[in-house]
Amino acid sequence: MMKNDILITGGHIIDPARNINEINNLRIINDIIVDADKYPVTSETRIIHADGMIVTPGLIDYHAHVFYDATEGGVRPDMYMPPNGVTTVVDAGSAGTANFDAFYRTVICASKVRIKAFLTVSPPGQTWSQENYDPDNIDENKIHALFRQYRNVLQGLKLKVQTEDIAEYGLKPLTESLRIANDLRCPVAIHSTHPVVPMKELVSLLRRGDIELVSLLRRAAILSLMRFTAKVAPFLLMKALS
Repeated sequence: MMKNDILITGGHIIDPARNINEINNLRIINDIIVDADKYPVTSETRIIHADGMIVTPGLIDYHAHVFYDATEGGVRPDMYMPPNGVTTVVDAGSAGTANFDAFYRTVICASKVRIKAFLTVSPPGQTWSQENYDPDNIDENKIHALFRQYRNVLQGLKLKVQTEDIAEYGLKPLTESLRIANDLRCPVAIHSTHPVVPMKELVSLLRRGDIELVSLLRRAAILSLMRFTAKVAPFLLMKALS
C-alpha cells in the first residue's frame, strides 16, 4: 500500500549528482524516487505541474544565522528555509563556547531542516552586531570538547577580523584561531567587511579550505576582492588555487 504518491510533471530537473539537466517528469512513491513511466497514475496520485519551474534536490544555504530568540539576527530555519528550496543550512557562528549546547538542544535538534554550524571563538557567540575577541577569553579546552561532542555538526571555527571587533588585538585572534583549527583539522571562516589589515595581507594568512566571508558584493568590490564585473582579484584567486 502506498503511503504517498507524487508525480511532478514538466519541470526542469537539475541533479548534479546524477548529471541530470533536462525537462522531464519525476515520480516519488513512498518517499523514494522511481521511474516515472513504470507506475500508472491512480486516483491517489498527487500531480504537480512544474512547467517553467526548477526541480532539484534540496539546496544548501552555506551562510545563515538560525539561533533565533538568542541572537539579534537569527531566523527560524523551518520557517525561512523550505519555502526557498533549502533543506540544509550551515549556521555561520551564531553560537560560541558558552552557548553552543543550548543552540544544539533548542534549535538544531528541534528543526526539520538539517543544520550544521561553525563555532564562533568569542564565547557568547554572535548575539548582536559586535563580539569580544579578546584572545585571553578564547576557551581552547571548551572548543576541543565541543568538537568531540558534536563532531557531526561542527564544521569549523568562525571569527570577525574587522576593525570594530579586533582593532585592539590586531591579528592575534585570527592566529590563535588558526592554531586551534590546525589541531582540530578544520577550516576557519572569517568575516572581514572592514578588515583590520589590508585584504591581501589577511588572505595570505589563510590556509587551504579556509573561508573568507564578505557581507555584500559591493563591499567585496570596494575591498578589491572582486570587481563589479564579478572578476575575482588575482591575489585571492591564486590563494584559492594554492
